[in-house]
Amino acid sequence: MRKNRDNLTRWTMNRHDIEAFSYEECYKDSTPTHFHTDFYEIYLFRAGDVIYNIHMQQYSLNPGDMLLIPPNVMHWPIIRNSTQPYKRMFLWINEQYLRLMSSSDTDLAACFSAEMYGYVVHLSSQSFNDISFMIDQLIEVNQQQEYGADLRRNALFLLIMLKINDACRNKQGAKAPVPLQSQRIHQVTEYINDHMYDPQLSLDSLADIFYVSKSTLSKSFMHHMGVSLHQYMIKRRMYGAHQMLSSSELPIKVAAQVGYADYSAFYRAFQKEFGYSPKLARKFDPYLEKKDSYK
Repeated sequence: MRKNRDNLTRWTMNRHDIEAFSYEECYKDSTPTHFHTDFYEIYLFRAGDVIYNIHMQQYSLNPGDMLLIPPNVMHWPIIRNSTQPYKRMFLWINEQYLRLMSSSDTDLAACFSAEMYGYVVHLSSQSFNDISFMIDQLIEVNQQQEYGADLRRNALFLLIMLKINDACRNKQGAKAPVPLQSQRIHQVTEYINDHMYDPQLSLDSLADIFYVSKSTLSKSFMHHMGVSLHQYMIKRRMYGAHQMLSSSELPIKVAAQVGYADYSAFYRAFQKEFGYSPKLARKFDPYLEKKDSYK
């Protein structure tokens, strides 16, 4: 199998249809907490000692697990033992490409319904091996420029998505999240989610509310969540801001709505998170002009 050597911390697509990856390396920098604004992710877990956070829920992963992550859902891994190989394969699928490849009778995005199937499904050995094999083929095809490569890519993608949807429809092992080990951190995350746009929300205010020192709260949050409390709050606010801007809200209005009294601070945080300005996010859809390239 040819390993993909792409940047492990790249969270935007280079292509306008699908990208496929296979990795065995762990992240070398801080654990990446992120969400994708315009594409789906399918993730196959092959080996490692990993807890995965998806939309404020934690899952203890086992080989054979498949993660189905829609756009705009925060997710990140907690690697409990970095000395072990962290083996996984995954697909990134542009929203519009997935829509164009579906039909009036077959919605290929159906498997991403968390209400019906959850975020994690444990596949049978046969299904896992079949999907892994086809993703490996897709990685090879994506590196080719020869005649027919585009049709082979589309054919492989359709077979993969039909196999995944069949597994979900056949109820192959929908997996329940594990409870947070710390009741306090569970309460803190719930409080943040309920008050994340409060301008007064901070480490200081949370320490006062939960009667704990700032140092203890910071260390405990990092230990259980795999991300700093400060980063978590910023990510949650930027997630909300991007959704509001996508609905054509004015940037200065959005900044206030997500708890930023200082627009310049909001602008810097947004630019750092997404690599483009809030104004551009309000009107920019990089794939609308590329839809002909899907066919």
